Amino acid sequence: MTSEVEAIHTSIPEDSIQAELEVKVSLKDKVAWGVSSVSDQFVTNGIQTLALPIYNLSLGLDPRLLGWGLAIPRILDAVLDPAIGNFSDNARTRWGRRRPFVFVGAILLSVFFALMWMPPRGWNHNWLFAYFLMTSMLCYFGYAVFVIPRGAMGIELSSDYHERTGIFAMNSFFAYLAGFLMPWLYNLSFQAGHLVNGDELDGVGLVAIGCGVLMLVCAISPALFLRERKSSHVQQSHIGLADGFRMTLSNYPFILMFFIVFLILLACFLVGPMNLYISIDYVCGGDKEYGSKVGGWNGMVQGAVGLLATPLIVWVAHRIGKKKHHDHRPAHRHVRLHFQLVAVHTELSLPAAGANSSGEHWIGLCLGSLRLHHG
Repeated sequence: MTSEVEAIHTSIPEDSIQAELEVKVSLKDKVAWGVSSVSDQFVTNGIQTLALPIYNLSLGLDPRLLGWGLAIPRILDAVLDPAIGNFSDNARTRWGRRRPFVFVGAILLSVFFALMWMPPRGWNHNWLFAYFLMTSMLCYFGYAVFVIPRGAMGIELSSDYHERTGIFAMNSFFAYLAGFLMPWLYNLSFQAGHLVNGDELDGVGLVAIGCGVLMLVCAISPALFLRERKSSHVQQSHIGLADGFRMTLSNYPFILMFFIVFLILLACFLVGPMNLYISIDYVCGGDKEYGSKVGGWNGMVQGAVGLLATPLIVWVAHRIGKKKHHDHRPAHRHVRLHFQLVAVHTELSLPAAGANSSGEHWIGLCLGSLRLHHG
């Protein structure tokens, strides 16, 4: 790597920087950063939760068009993320290099998330597709502007390994709290619709407004209440996007974790959409409102398990410590275990909800059983 990239701070004493980065992070700062994960959950899981039932089941949008409407913004997101990260890394503003991005991104993602669920009735498939595509693209643009600098802020709060564990445990705590709400969004749309003597399409607009306000309050918290830590990187020369890619792709642990997370998410997002249709059409006999309630309890139980597991994970992380070794087989086993748990959950939950012994409930088992075959 060039000497420019390796050139670090020039005016801030190294001892001062290290002392600040290793200082114990206050609970207030952990909460101010961690609570923003609520907004992260709404974008990553809330859109997936509502898109299929609202646009396909309620509005009748062709699922092929809806599939493209869900895929295109994520492709754009994949292109935007490295660029936003590079801009933030090289930003030099009076408010810092992360907070301005978090502030602007919080507003954009909150507004367009709410608008996404307010399409005019009576539009044909093409207009519905265009509306969903544009609002979701703008929402994901705001999300990219928000989430990449936000993630960097969390890492930069401390350089101490155990402090970072506590910081990200707070992030997980709020994420799991939001996870309790995500599976109920569709059912809440029915309940809100009843309040105005309407249906789920009337109700989802009210739910979306409430979600947008909550997202804005949570997402903007790091920008308003956190002070960016002094970092050796603030004084460094600008790093080009190509240099950043080379540094990232040469990091073997990062590449390994990338594929592990990719496979875990692949399993989850294969099973999730299937659960919706199987629960409504197969378990609940076509009753959308009852199916939304079953899905709500299902997701809530999963969120409770994750929330209860967070302290255990923190304890294990502190117990094991930051050990460096080259045997990555345990990580592979964790991926296999996660996939198998998804499979078992799908297999057990459907018969428990009243499904008969026909073959549909095996679909979730097959998809959930995807795993790494080596290690």
